[in-house]
Amino acid sequence: MNQGTTLIIGGTGAIGTTVTHRLFDEGHRVVIAGRNGEAGSTLVENLRSKDAQKIAPEFVQVDISTDASVSTLVTHMKQMNTMIRMVVFLPAAPTDGGIETASITAILEAVNVKVGGLLRVVRALDPLFTDGSAVVVIGGNLAYDPISHAATSGIANAALANAVRQLQFPLGKKGVRIHVV
Repeated sequence: MNQGTTLIIGGTGAIGTTVTHRLFDEGHRVVIAGRNGEAGSTLVENLRSKDAQKIAPEFVQVDISTDASVSTLVTHMKQMNTMIRMVVFLPAAPTDGGIETASITAILEAVNVKVGGLLRVVRALDPLFTDGSAVVVIGGNLAYDPISHAATSGIANAALANAVRQLQFPLGKKGVRIHVV
């Protein structure tokens, strides 16, 4: 069984693509998860063309805002007969203006993507974590330094930071580290 798979949630976005390239270049076996199938296919092809000697990256189309989609991701990971070395969690949440105008629906959806998504992924992957696994969550400075036109991002990232702090207890008991950057 391979003990070293790195799962990158949101790996097809602007920051995610950079992180994915870096981890692949460092020799990680990567599985990229994201909503955009076309971007995922392009990224996988770019990585494969860089170095055919490395383990080929894989892409799984997933929407972490739904339980069913996360179940598909977990099924894929289990079929790979692998354990999780690291999860890098950096999905984008929807934006909808400032605190005076952002719809409650958009704020709740942003929290669902960031916090609900993290909880779905961590809970579903629990059997694949081992002592020494890591979860690296990319948050955002808007959680602590809000700006007038990005309420959804600020609120979702503040809630995300709290969720990471709470997850350190159950994950730590298993020897899994979790950090928010």
